[in-house]
Amino acid sequence: MPPDQPSVRPQQGLCACAQGIDWLDEMIREMEEEAQGDDPPRTTKAPSGPV
Repeated sequence: MPPDQPSVRPQQGLCACAQGIDWLDEMIREMEEEAQGDDPPRTTKAPSGPV
């Protein structure tokens, strides 16, 4: 961000960062669940069949 505009929508950047973190956490959780294979993936995508 340019230092010329320090007060230009600071909350928007924070929201974007928070959403990115939440998205990363969700992706990591899905990857871990798929890697374990114990629980079925809690996603809306179609199952790839028995592993």
